[in-house]
Amino acid sequence: RHLLDSRETLLNILDELATPVLPLLPGIVMSPIVGSVDTRRMLQMTTTLLHSVDQEKARVALIDITGVPVVDTHVASALIDLARSARLMGCRSVIVGIRPETAQAMIGLGIDLSEFITHATLADGLRTALTIVGYRLERHPKEQRNGGYSEASARALTILPNV
Repeated sequence: RHLLDSRETLLNILDELATPVLPLLPGIVMSPIVGSVDTRRMLQMTTTLLHSVDQEKARVALIDITGVPVVDTHVASALIDLARSARLMGCRSVIVGIRPETAQAMIGLGIDLSEFITHATLADGLRTALTIVGYRLERHPKEQRNGGYSEASARALTILPNV
């Protein structure tokens, strides 16, 4: 019996570590999903995300599926339920990390995410999230003259409240 309790405790700890929700800015949280998703893990992710939405007073949840190797109907259905649950708490979900093969698979399976905001990249999703909560990104004047996008120009961005 003691071994079973220890195993259950370890599984719970692993679930918590495998389903982090990160507060990014006031009003924005992010849930990076990495690896395969099963029913137990999705339940843990949903619980963790909803708790964080409540605790952080989040208005936007970025759900990053870049690290999910296969998106089948089970995973897509769980994502939709996760996003809808957050919406019931007043939090908009932005699903990011949709790779070309993921998009094709979802269309092939008849999965409709049109009720949610989706982006191919986390950067695009973050820009959308910032807009929703009332912020804007602004380049420093020197970087605006250079025109191109580089690592240096990424560091030269400032997050400002919309006035």
